[in-house]
Amino acid sequence: MYGDISVDKGDEVRFYVELTRLEKMQGTYSLDIRRLKGSLGGFKVVYETLRDRLKLAR
Repeated sequence: MYGDISVDKGDEVRFYVELTRLEKMQGTYSLDIRRLKGSLGGFKVVYETLRDRLKLAR
């Protein structure tokens, strides 16, 4: 997946994802996404795509 050329240079982006179910809070999860390597612009594209596809409540 690639974003707009002005933001995403198309370089490799490595990231870490952790999804945790919170006890005693039925149906509530915590999502932690961290950039390990790559440009901030490229990571932003990945982050926003994951967030949108998972349809997370804010």
